[in-house]
Amino acid sequence: MNKRTLIILEVLWIVIGVLCIAAAIHNKIISGGERFLILAGMGILAFIMAYLRDRQRKKK
Repeated sequence: MNKRTLIILEVLWIVIGVLCIAAAIHNKIISGGERFLILAGMGILAFIMAYLRDRQRKKK
């Protein structure tokens, strides 16, 4: 993959991570947090994917 595609994927993973964490916080506040752990886990996984993409981009 070229660098531009990797940057786009990295930004996309960060946006997804932020949205998942925001949804987890919203879920915890509004409905008592039935899905809080799932959404928080998805957010953390998205940040890990962004980190891996960042490392992959810097190697090229």
